[in-house]
Amino acid sequence: MNLKYDIFNDQLIFKNQKDAILAFKTPVKEFHLYEDVNENTRAVRIYKNNFPEIDKFHKNSYYQVLVDGKAVLLKKFFLNIVEGIPYGTSDVQKTLIPNQAYFLLVNGKMTKVKKQKDSFLLPLSNHKAALNLYIINEKIKFKSDEDLIKILSYYNTLN
Repeated sequence: MNLKYDIFNDQLIFKNQKDAILAFKTPVKEFHLYEDVNENTRAVRIYKNNFPEIDKFHKNSYYQVLVDGKAVLLKKFFLNIVEGIPYGTSDVQKTLIPNQAYFLLVNGKMTKVKKQKDSFLLPLSNHKAALNLYIINEKIKFKSDEDLIKILSYYNTLN
């Protein structure tokens, strides 16, 4: 099925045979979007909802699942609306600014985290020493999604 994720309205949409854009009548709990990386490789992005409420996001909000396990790493895409009056006009202009946030779900508790060592390790404090050693050995800089995925995947192997 040809699906699109409408980030602004935080809903999954599709087109029918007459090219009308529709939303699902029954709520969708999980969906996968495929992306061509190159001519031989396709990447899959997994999106789920039904996570605890946090900030302005609710149970029906979709998150990209970067790591799943005893601890879950989620990435939330959203749009901010910025209003301004351009120089020389009197009309208010609205601009959509794409944004993203990261969340950790550990022991049923959802925590917003940043791509910074202290912020990211706070909800994982029960294995702080092992994670710090892993960060040093793997030269993790907290600059990319891959860095966060590596750390949480390692955390999920610890007892």
